[in-house]
Amino acid sequence: MAYMIPLEKFNQLSDEQLWQLFKSGNRGAFARIYEDHADALFNYGMHFSRDEATVKDGIQDLFVEIWNRRMHLGQTDNIRFYLMRSLRRKLSVFQKEQNRMVLDASPVLARLAGILNRRALDQYNRQDESEEEVKNRITKAIEHLPLRQKEAIFFIYFEKITYEEAASIMNVNIKTVYNLVWRGIELLRKQLRR
Repeated sequence: MAYMIPLEKFNQLSDEQLWQLFKSGNRGAFARIYEDHADALFNYGMHFSRDEATVKDGIQDLFVEIWNRRMHLGQTDNIRFYLMRSLRRKLSVFQKEQNRMVLDASPVLARLAGILNRRALDQYNRQDESEEEVKNRITKAIEHLPLRQKEAIFFIYFEKITYEEAASIMNVNIKTVYNLVWRGIELLRKQLRR
């Protein structure tokens, strides 16, 4: 049975055999694919985006997506090529989303800064700063967030939609949305403490 294969045996399988095991739901095969290709995917992705967080998010989204869609994926005899091609498409979509968001960023960021400002004013307000100066600092901090973190924070804090709804819109799992929001808030806190 495919699920009984010891982990070290996965190293002896061809890409085609490993992919077939993965498609049948074998978590060991999936883990082997991730371990064998994640670093190469990161290096490859950095050629298309200089934002490490975007590349890491793209890789995470790619692996979540292929696991969820594994039964519907085609066969391959070259897993790395398959993953690189998929990551390239995913990063291209991220880039298009980022370009679209940049065009609309000013009013969105101002409103989001206003929401965060009300929640964070007491914590981040320095004695010599006006509310407008604090709002400007928050807006600048938000501008430096990676796109996916900015998007997740926007959905949760600005649109006030649920994490489940945000995950559906962003086409990621709910855990990814939690991670994006948490990492985004942590980055904002670090930037605002400076």
